[in-house]
Amino acid sequence: MSDNQDSSDTVKLGEHNLQQGNERRLADRSSVGLRHLESYRSAQNALKQAIDCLKQKSYQSAIANFKIAIQNNGELAEAHFYLGLTYFMLNDYEQARLSYQQAIKCESGDPTVHENLGIVCQLLDQHQDAVSAFTYAVALDPKRAESYSRLGNSLQKLGKREEAKAAYQQAVLAKLKSEQS
Repeated sequence: MSDNQDSSDTVKLGEHNLQQGNERRLADRSSVGLRHLESYRSAQNALKQAIDCLKQKSYQSAIANFKIAIQNNGELAEAHFYLGLTYFMLNDYEQARLSYQQAIKCESGDPTVHENLGIVCQLLDQHQDAVSAFTYAVALDPKRAESYSRLGNSLQKLGKREEAKAAYQQAVLAKLKSEQS
């Protein structure tokens, strides 16, 4: 056999091994993709069931289903948010706070999550944390008159009267703007 033949056989063998490796990686990725898709579907189904339970005021069933949704997709901000809302309905403000914080970690772009976090922080007498939450809520949506008002309340509790006054003024302006729209 010539050197060219050996070289050609080596190249073919290398190409064959590369193709088999690529096929195995593709199969592995497809399997991972299918598992993710199944987890996503399971999370969405559990989320839907949990919201239905919440609407029916079946809070313990709602909590169980929200936890299943989160177990299947921990980054599902909506599940964390509604779990927080469910805990809020049960007056478990500490668990509500933790759930809202987790929702924010997943997706911090919803001002309602920040506002709800601020509300539970107020109920827990954590006014500095409430100020942070309400400040973030109004930064995301400056039209939120209620958030400005709640911000003012927490600032007042912290003895920051001038800042509270400014927040209350912003609440009035936001309310007037919303009524004109």
